[in-house]
Amino acid sequence: MKIDFQKLAVLSLLVIITVTFTHCGDPFKQSSELVFENNITENGSPTDPPITGGTGSASEIAFRKTVYPITYNYCISCHSTTQPVHASRNITAAHNAVLDQVKVNFSNIPSSRMVAKLRDENHNCWSDCEANADQMQYAIEEWHKARIAAAPNDETPEETALVTSQTQALSLEFMASTNPPKSKTLRLNMASAILGGDMLKVEDKDLGLTYIWRPNDGQNTVFPSNNTTTASANLNFQIKEAGIYKIWGLANAPSANDDAIYFKIPSGAAYKTWTNPVSALTQWNQLPDSYNLSVGNHTLEFRLRKDGLKVYDIILTADPNFDGTEVGDFIGVTLSFDISNLVKLPGAKFQIDVSDYDPYSYKFTNPRVITTSQNIRVKGVKLLINDFYNPQHSTFNFVNVVVSPTSNLLSNSPLVAIKDKGVDVDRISFAFDDLSTTNDPATGTGGDTSGVDSLTAFTSTVYQVSRTRCVLCHDNQPPRHAADNNLTAHDDVLNRNLVDFENPQNSKIVTKVQQKLHNCGNSANCRLIGDEFIEAIKEWKKSR
Repeated sequence: MKIDFQKLAVLSLLVIITVTFTHCGDPFKQSSELVFENNITENGSPTDPPITGGTGSASEIAFRKTVYPITYNYCISCHSTTQPVHASRNITAAHNAVLDQVKVNFSNIPSSRMVAKLRDENHNCWSDCEANADQMQYAIEEWHKARIAAAPNDETPEETALVTSQTQALSLEFMASTNPPKSKTLRLNMASAILGGDMLKVEDKDLGLTYIWRPNDGQNTVFPSNNTTTASANLNFQIKEAGIYKIWGLANAPSANDDAIYFKIPSGAAYKTWTNPVSALTQWNQLPDSYNLSVGNHTLEFRLRKDGLKVYDIILTADPNFDGTEVGDFIGVTLSFDISNLVKLPGAKFQIDVSDYDPYSYKFTNPRVITTSQNIRVKGVKLLINDFYNPQHSTFNFVNVVVSPTSNLLSNSPLVAIKDKGVDVDRISFAFDDLSTTNDPATGTGGDTSGVDSLTAFTSTVYQVSRTRCVLCHDNQPPRHAADNNLTAHDDVLNRNLVDFENPQNSKIVTKVQQKLHNCGNSANCRLIGDEFIEAIKEWKKSR
C-alpha cells in the first residue's frame, strides 16, 4: 500500500492541534503574551487580528501599557463586544469604555469597579481573585501615575467620577423595614390577573401598562353581580403589615355606558360597585370604603357590570395621607448613600427618591446631598444601574451646584430610567464628576440652573413644534408634550423619554411620525414634521 506521507503529516498536525486546544481549557481564559510597540499608531499593533484605533492621547497610551494587557488577555471572550467593552480590539473603544462607564475611581483606586468586581464578587478571575484584584489595582495605579506625569505643570488630568456603593436589589430596598410607607403600600400587577369569562388583558404600549376589560358590544347592558359566568378578573396579593387599607384605581371610562365594575375584598364579602368619572383620559380615583386586612394572602376580585371600562392599575395603601395624585412617585423609597469618604467630610450623604414607575422604568426625583457643616460642590451626577451608565439617563449630568446644611436639593427635574433586569435584580449606584468641600456660597434651591435653561430652551424649540403640530390631541392626552403649561410639557417629554439627545433621529417623538405616520397625513408631511422635531431637539440640547 502506498502511503501519502504529505497527507499523513497534515493529519497528524491537525490531531496535535485539536488535542492541544481541547485539553487546555477555554483559550480565551489563558494568559498569552501581549506586546505593544512604543510607537503604536492608529493603524494598530502587529497582532493578528490587529488592534485598531488609537488617538495618541497620554491617557490612552498609558492605558494600553497598564490596564489593557490585563483586560485583553483575560476578558476578551466577553468584553470585546459585551459592555463595558474594555477588552475591545479597538484600543480607543476599550479606553473610553473604562472611563465613560466609570469603571475606575482614580481618587480611590481600591474602590474601582474593575478591582471590586474581582476582589469582592469573584467575577471571572483568571487565578486567585485576591491576587488578580491586586494586579488590576496596581495597573490602574500605574495608569494614573502616567496620566499625572503627562499633564502640563499647571493642570492635572480630569479624573473619572467618584462612585458610591451599590444598593441591594431594588425589590429588597422597596420592602425594607426602614421604609414604612412601602411596607403599607403595594401596587397590583394587572398583567398577572387571572381572568374568567370573556375578560381580556391588553397591553397599552403608549402608556406602558396592561389593562383588563371586556370590549364594548354596543348593547349597553348592565350585568347583575350574581352572574357567575360573566367576565371577571382576580388579583392575588400579600399584605406584609396589617392595617386599614383603601384602594385606588386607574381606569378609563369613555362614556356613562362604560363607567362601572363590581369588586370585592376580601373574598367572602359582597360585591360593591366602583363607578368611574367619564373621560377620554385615564384617571385615578378611590374605590368605595376601606378594608381591614390582616397579614397574609388576599384576593381582589372584579366582575363585569358594564363593558367598555378599562382598568389599568390598582394601588392598596394604609397610608392615611395618600390621595392618589402622585401614585408613581409614592410607590418608592428614599435611597441613601454614605459619601463621607468620597467628599472627605464626616456625615455627608447623597439621597434620592426612586419609584417603580411602570413595568419598564424607574423614576428618580429629589436628588440631594446632606451636609451638617461645610458647603459641598456637586457636579455631574450619573445614574448607574448594575454598574452601567446609559447615556439616555442624562437628566442630572448637568448638575453643577453648591449645597449647604440648609439648602441641599440638586435638581427639581425628574429622571425616568429604563429598567435593566427588573426590580428583583437591578442595583443602583451613582457617580459624580466632582464632590468637594468649598467656601463658595450655596446656589439656592438646588442651584440647578440647567433645569431653568432646559425649560427655556424647550419652550423656544421642541415646544413650538408640538404646539403647532400636535396641540389638538397632546394638549390633554398623554404624552402631553403640547400642554398649555410649558413646564408640564417639558417634564412629560423628559419623563417619558420622548427625546434622545445623543441621536435625535431616534427620538420617540420623531419615530412616531416618521415611521408610524402618527396623525400627520402622508409620508412626505410626516417626514417634514419629524425633521422639524429633529432640528428642534438639536437646538434644545445646546442649552442643556
